[in-house]
Amino acid sequence: NDRKFAAKYEKQFQAFQLRAVNANFRLGKIENAKALAEFAAQPSSPEATAAEALTALASWPEPSDRDRVVGVYRPLKREIINVASALQPVINQILTGHQTEPVKLAAINALTQLHLDNAGESLRSLVADTKAPAELRLEALRALEQLKDSRLADAAKIAQADDNELLRKEGNRLSNELHPEDAVAQIRTT
Repeated sequence: NDRKFAAKYEKQFQAFQLRAVNANFRLGKIENAKALAEFAAQPSSPEATAAEALTALASWPEPSDRDRVVGVYRPLKREIINVASALQPVINQILTGHQTEPVKLAAINALTQLHLDNAGESLRSLVADTKAPAELRLEALRALEQLKDSRLADAAKIAQADDNELLRKEGNRLSNELHPEDAVAQIRTT
């Protein structure tokens, strides 16, 4: 009986948190964006809610006309703010901290959507982290490419030497795009 109560309470609490994320998103002020970023950066934040907070931040500049919780048509009319400034101070903490893979993937999506340029070293470290899931490492590599980060060439070399086939292929593709003369020389030697 206690387990049923705990499970019911946990679902209700998660629904409450998702509504709180949505309320901050809909209010749309810089302090709301900062609250979402800080919430996502806390390792104790529930995975689904932290990922939703980052997804909300990623879609902040161009929000959908549908409410994120109930799905009804509710267009947002709000002033434009620099939401990137809310996420920028905590993005490296999220990427290098104890957050789970879905939270880190949502963070990578948010930083590419918002064009954050201060996470290059954290992304490169993720690519090099052989204990991290391959999908996460691959997305970190792609984010470096989208952001045109100076660490991309180094990350591509790391990926080229990896055991994971998808990561190696992406590393080869990027390396060939960055240094086409090396690709031609490699083809001639094989």
